[in-house]
Amino acid sequence: MRRNGLEPKDVLKTLRSFVNDLPENQKEALAVDMRAWERTHLENVTTEVIHPVPEPPEKPRPVEARWIECPSCGRKNRINEVFCCACGQLLEPPLSKTLETKQFADATDMLFTDEYFGEDSILTFVVRDSGARYEVRPQMRRHEMVIGRSSNSGSMAPDIDLAEADGAGLGVSRLHMALRYEGTDNAVHVYDLGSSNGSFINGQRLHPKEIRILRNGDELRLGRLVLRVVYQHPGEAL
Repeated sequence: MRRNGLEPKDVLKTLRSFVNDLPENQKEALAVDMRAWERTHLENVTTEVIHPVPEPPEKPRPVEARWIECPSCGRKNRINEVFCCACGQLLEPPLSKTLETKQFADATDMLFTDEYFGEDSILTFVVRDSGARYEVRPQMRRHEMVIGRSSNSGSMAPDIDLAEADGAGLGVSRLHMALRYEGTDNAVHVYDLGSSNGSFINGQRLHPKEIRILRNGDELRLGRLVLRVVYQHPGEAL
């Protein structure tokens, strides 16, 4: 099988069912024969390297011994051994690094995403036409915050009052949108409260009660009033 070009690991897989049923003395004899064949085969293989220009010889680098542990007795064997030198157990080649489990980025990398909103962050709404700013910290509230507009006839005022930004003329409802801070995923969630003229994030309309994550840089439209969303983290300048 080796003469036909099969790799050692493929030969091992093919012989496994036959080797496991052999007596111990035959296993050892087979291991000796296989190791002798491998050594003879490697000694007979020569490779000719032609250099167009003679180069100075390189200093030999020390070869680091690599080992594999026998799954049966735990004995250390060299990586190129076929059978365990102590118990004769057939040795499996180590798994390729390409099959190792990949790890995701560290959780602290969330700080650099647009949806991250920490316990010390500040949420700012900037009115597009006038530049008016509304700064809030929803993580300090136990209940959800309401965005809307107050009126002279009503006794209930929203947490973020857009009346001075001509909210009434631009179609903002008294109770237009709600937002709340979710500490488990460090994000701000928003949803429409069944407003008359609807809520939009980056041009996409929200269905009533549809929860969406608010991200830094989003364009939020309530009726015809457009707000730009800005997250400010500690140590950052707006």
